[in-house]
Amino acid sequence: MAASSSCSSTSTFPSSSSSSRSFSSCAHTRRSLDGLHMTGQGNSTRRRLGPEFGADDISWLSELGRGNGGVVSKTQHKATGFLMASKTFELDIKTSIRAQILRDLQILCECSSPFILEFYGAFYVDTTISICMEYMDAGGLDTLLPVVGRFPEPIVIQIADSVVQGLWYLWQELHIIHR
Repeated sequence: MAASSSCSSTSTFPSSSSSSRSFSSCAHTRRSLDGLHMTGQGNSTRRRLGPEFGADDISWLSELGRGNGGVVSKTQHKATGFLMASKTFELDIKTSIRAQILRDLQILCECSSPFILEFYGAFYVDTTISICMEYMDAGGLDTLLPVVGRFPEPIVIQIADSVVQGLWYLWQELHIIHR
C-alpha cells in the first residue's frame, strides 16, 4: 500500500511493519489515500518539484529542531535544488497523534495563503512519515530575538498583522481555529 499526505477521518496510516513507500506532492496526495477529499490547488512550487517525489529525491542537510514527536530538518530537492523543511514522525505513535497528523495534513493541503507555510507533499518510508513544507531561511522568532534583541515596533506590528491574517484565513476559509 502506498500512502502520502492525508485528508480524512477515514484514512489510515500504513502499519508500522509496512516497508512500502509512497512519493507525493500535494496533488498526488489527493489521489493516494483511501478516497480522501481535498480542495487545495497546486502552485508553481509544487509543479516545479514534480507530481511525485520521495526520500530518494531529497538530500537531508541539517536538523532544525525537535518537538511534538517529530524532527524538523532542512532538506533539498535534488533535481531542482529547492530548499524545504521536512518534519518526520515515526508511525508507531499513539492513535490520537496519528489522527492529529491526518487532520493537519488535510488542512495543509487545503491552505492557500501567503500567511501560512506552504505544504509541498508528504511520503512515508517503512515506519517514518515525512511532511515537506516551506523553508523559512531566517529561522523562527525564538532564534532571531536573541540575535537582534528587541524588535522595532514597526516590525512587531508587521509580524502581528501577518499572524492575525493567517489565523483569520484559517477561520474564514477553513472554519478552524489554530491550537
